[in-house]
Amino acid sequence: NTEIFSMHDRKKLPKAAVDAALKKQTAEKIEKYKALTKQCFELRKQQAYTADSLKVLDKLLFINPECYTMWNFRREILQTLKEGKTSEETNKLWDDELKYNAGVVERRDAKCYGVWHHRRWVINELNDPEVEHKELGMCDKLLMASDCRNFHCWGYRLWIVERLEKAGKRTNQQEKDYLIEKVAQELENYSAWHYRARAIQQSTSSEGATEEAASEIIQEELDTALQAVATQITNQSAAFYSKWLLAKAEELGEKEAVAQFLDNCSELREDADAKDSKWLLLMTVYSATKEENAALRDECLDKLCEIDPKHVGYYNWCKAQRK
Repeated sequence: NTEIFSMHDRKKLPKAAVDAALKKQTAEKIEKYKALTKQCFELRKQQAYTADSLKVLDKLLFINPECYTMWNFRREILQTLKEGKTSEETNKLWDDELKYNAGVVERRDAKCYGVWHHRRWVINELNDPEVEHKELGMCDKLLMASDCRNFHCWGYRLWIVERLEKAGKRTNQQEKDYLIEKVAQELENYSAWHYRARAIQQSTSSEGATEEAASEIIQEELDTALQAVATQITNQSAAFYSKWLLAKAEELGEKEAVAQFLDNCSELREDADAKDSKWLLLMTVYSATKEENAALRDECLDKLCEIDPKHVGYYNWCKAQRK
């Protein structure tokens, strides 16, 4: 029955007719994609390393950025096109490529390994700290606009930061400030906490770091992690960060910092809303490492078994480690 129904002055086809039209449309798209893919593989077979081939690849890789072989073909084309060009022409070639790549990331797929690998390759070819510094802005824009935890973007950003640090164009303090800002924007941003740990590791283990400075950094970070959980009692990312921090504090012999953190956790647990917080209980367990705190540790683990039965095996294992 192909009768057309009217609703709110809009014509509506029966579901069967819509499904048939959609299937036809999808089949046409598939055929076009298959033809485009065949054309690209044929061009590579012919070693057609030209600007026209690059335009054909523009279409294919935007439709399917997961086609890794075609990213390889694209690099072969670019290496050929840059030969014999002036410095200004070469820079434009790379600039256009970065713009195309950014378009794929922002409008098609921000979590494709091939796209980010290709971007690294272009940056390596350019080897220009000024361009690399601009890449930080691109990453920040992407993290703000879409997924602030996108580990592809964070991993690429770290790679750029390391290059800039080696070139003396970025300091560890600048990176720490940036990560403080990212954590403040979203307390449960796992990626920001993770890379914050890297910055702290650098600060406390660099050649110029004094014991006094390292102690101050660890104390400040422990306070920050606890404050994050106090602000958002379900914040597991800060709890996991504190676990790493406490291990770092033990490594540096910062026993007073660990003891102070335990006291702060216990004080915070006096609040009725925080008393049975899984993450605050775990932070207490992580910091109750001394034998004199064994009873408190076991008390918290018993409570965790009660409120989080899915992980009772892990909590019992934690208990066994003290015996």
